[in-house]
Amino acid sequence: MARVHVFAETDATPPLARPTSAVRGVGPALAAQLAERGLRTVGDLLLLVPRGYEDRRQVWPISRLEPGMRAAASGRVIAAGAIGGGPHRRYEAAIDDGSGVLRLVYFNFNPRFMRLDYRRGEDLWVFGQVSFYRGQRQMAHPEISRCGGADREQGIVPVYSEIARVPRRTLRRIVWRAVDGFCDQLAETIPA
Repeated sequence: MARVHVFAETDATPPLARPTSAVRGVGPALAAQLAERGLRTVGDLLLLVPRGYEDRRQVWPISRLEPGMRAAASGRVIAAGAIGGGPHRRYEAAIDDGSGVLRLVYFNFNPRFMRLDYRRGEDLWVFGQVSFYRGQRQMAHPEISRCGGADREQGIVPVYSEIARVPRRTLRRIVWRAVDGFCDQLAETIPA
């Protein structure tokens, strides 16, 4: 993978002391949210240690998903829409892979964005915690990607602690961009 330098070569500030806004995709609002968690510099991002890792290499048939699994599945959207009203309002979508149907449930949602994310007939990849509700498999607030989309996070994926108002996927993307742009600036700490 080619290194993408996300800073101006003429900047006199040492690369690891540059603010998080030096990383592509980090604007003032996101930089402020990261700073609230103590992540103020590129060096802070590079030294952020994940609390664990998730294995997303295998895409499971829906019929083989069991309660408690954190798993990836894919299927075609067969239904989607807002259900209920008031405090019990939720957004539900269903995907089918030919082996079974998986309900995707969101309790906090923006209807405008949900209509864009779930279009009937579209193929999606989802990742989340599997549960059973009223005899059906479901995932609450799963991560989604279009099948074949470049935004799909495959392989072994780091899991970082929650940062208020910063989705985990966004934090992973920022850390990966910091690594791509600045890792060659880190000193080796293991003796030869």
